[in-house]
Amino acid sequence: MTFGGFIMAIRSKINPKYLFYFLRLQFLNGKFMGSSTQTTNIANINSTALGETETPVPPLEEQQRIVYHIEALFAKLDEAKEKAQEVVDGFATRKTAILHKEFSGELMKKWRTEHCASQGNYGKIPLEELTVITSSKRINKRRICTNWNSIF
Repeated sequence: MTFGGFIMAIRSKINPKYLFYFLRLQFLNGKFMGSSTQTTNIANINSTALGETETPVPPLEEQQRIVYHIEALFAKLDEAKEKAQEVVDGFATRKTAILHKEFSGELMKKWRTEHCASQGNYGKIPLEELTVITSSKRINKRRICTNWNSIF
């Protein structure tokens, strides 16, 4: 394992994965921050400070059970992360689908039927008849307030 920019070898008399996860917890909780030394942009912990770290030592079978449980939970966490990423990745596609269904009349079809509302036969009018379109060369950039990326 490494601490800071230097490699330190630890030969364990207990389950090495148990020790790894325990030391990782200590690191993540900031335990080693107070005993680390600062060199050029690298904080290092020395072997003496690391060696003085009190470590809970359950029986070997319990260490193995703890490691197994941690790894099973990490696997579930990784799976949840992948599923969450799939949701994030599909976000823009879902928004596009909602917009398409709304403007095609499909999204509100059931509601219109239940409320005796017709979709109507909307006419199509060129955008230039409904708006004033200014080319980007003539726009005062300071006056633009809509960020399209935040909308979509």
